[in-house]
Amino acid sequence: LELLSGLALLETLPGSACIRVTYFASSELPIDPAARFAKLFEVTSRWEYSRLEVYVEESAKALGVTTAELIVKYGRLS
Repeated sequence: LELLSGLALLETLPGSACIRVTYFASSELPIDPAARFAKLFEVTSRWEYSRLEVYVEESAKALGVTTAELIVKYGRLS
């Protein structure tokens, strides 16, 4: 399932051992960090750092900053 990182969202279905796989490619998100984070939080309101990081890498590289810096600036704390 690690191979799907950045290509799909994985969700364990409640009361089941089944995993729902939904296509969600990081390459199709906007490069602009504000727009990218808006889209990410539109899809799901809560992200684990490790799952979010892969979707932020492209923007971080384009801006010459780390993924952690972008997550701190644009992420939501809950």
